[in-house]
Amino acid sequence: MTPFALVNLFIYLSAIILVAFIFILMKKLYTFIKVMYNDDKSRNIRISGLDRLVAICFYFLPFIETCNNFGILFITDFFIIRVLYEHTLMPILVPYNEFPILGFFIFLLSYLIFVKEVFGIRFKRFLRFNVAQSLLIYLINTVISTIFASLPAFIMDNVVGELLDDIMILSNYLIIGYSMYKAFSAQYSRIPLISEAARIQAQDHE
Repeated sequence: MTPFALVNLFIYLSAIILVAFIFILMKKLYTFIKVMYNDDKSRNIRISGLDRLVAICFYFLPFIETCNNFGILFITDFFIIRVLYEHTLMPILVPYNEFPILGFFIFLLSYLIFVKEVFGIRFKRFLRFNVAQSLLIYLINTVISTIFASLPAFIMDNVVGELLDDIMILSNYLIIGYSMYKAFSAQYSRIPLISEAARIQAQDHE
C-alpha cells in the first residue's frame, strides 16, 4: 500500500471516528433537552403510506444538496460510487448546478405549502414535521457550504479540506438516512436541536 493510500485511509478512518464522536455528544446533549413528542398514533390519527412516502421524498432535497456541496471529492475517490453516481445522480445534479436558484425555489414553495399551509390545504403534523426537518437540514447544509467556500484556499485545498468535506458528507448521509428510516416507520426522528425546531414549526398552526 502506497503512502498516499495510507494517508487517504487514515483520513477516512479519522472522519468516521469524528462523526461517531459527534453523534455521541449529540446524544448526550439530547438527554438534557428532554423534548416530548406527541405521536400521531396516540391521537388516533393514522399515518398512511402516502404520508410516509411524501415525507421520505422531501429528504432527497438535502441529499442532493449534500452531494452537490460536499460529495464530489468523496464520489471520485471510489470507482464503484463514481459509476453509480454517473448513472443515477449526475443527470439530476447537472441541471441543479446550472440553475442554483432551483433548490431555493423548491425550499420556499415547500415551506409555504406544507409547513405554513398558506394555501389553506391542511396536512398532518407528521408530514409537516418531516418537511420542516428536511428543509432545516437543507438550510444548515447550504449555510455550512457557503462558509466553507469563503475559507482560504490553503485550508480547503489540502488534507484538512478533504477531511472537512468527508465529515460533512458522512454526517449528512447518516442524519438523512436516519430521518428517512423514521419517516418510513411512521415515527418522529429525534435529532438534537433540528427536530425540536421542526416540531415547533409543525405545531405552529395547531
